[in-house]
Amino acid sequence: MKVDVEGAELPVLRDLLDNLVVEANPDDDLDGWRNKFERLRAAGFVAYEIASEYDKAWYLDWRRPSPLRRVEALPEHFQDLLFTRRQTVP
Repeated sequence: MKVDVEGAELPVLRDLLDNLVVEANPDDDLDGWRNKFERLRAAGFVAYEIASEYDKAWYLDWRRPSPLRRVEALPEHFQDLLFTRRQTVP
């Protein structure tokens, strides 16, 4: 990964070390995703599901943000995940 954000690299790196959002697809490599999930948790990250239906109509339809739901194990389906080291989540 290369970060080039016109002088804002330091703030991005500060946030990146505490927060990471990924599209996890266990169908691609279940053992690999389980390994990464557990390594992130061992590094002090907590995982939360981010609601998404992966459909353009869903993205374009305004709605209030859905509450994040903490997950203790890798979801079995394609899912956006927030990994955070912060004590509170927005």
